[in-house]
Amino acid sequence: MTSETARFDHLVLLASDLGRSVAFYGRALPPLGLNLTREWVWVGEGGVAVDLQQAKADQAYARYGPGLNHFSFRLESQEAFERVLRLYTAAGLDVPPTQDFGDALSVFMPDPDGLRLEVTWYRETSA
Repeated sequence: MTSETARFDHLVLLASDLGRSVAFYGRALPPLGLNLTREWVWVGEGGVAVDLQQAKADQAYARYGPGLNHFSFRLESQEAFERVLRLYTAAGLDVPPTQDFGDALSVFMPDPDGLRLEVTWYRETSA
């Protein structure tokens, strides 16, 4: 059996209130290097895109329920991790406490629908 090399391309997030979610992701994604390229689509280096759209059904996020739990962006240094958190605070985002997993530091930022955007820095011993 042969396989092709694939790379992650995009993530589509359905929002219960598109305006509130656009405000959140418009502040949360640029510090991670993703830029708005067209209506509610942010694209980062390498072409990975986050596409935000209005949901058509009213379904709330359920912690540990079926479906997407969270998505994560890895930062390459502790300094970059701390800088992003400072940018989030300056942008008016409510930054939860950092979680220390031993091999990594992570922050799980809930969006307006409760979906978590994780930013992580892995310590060198685990990279």
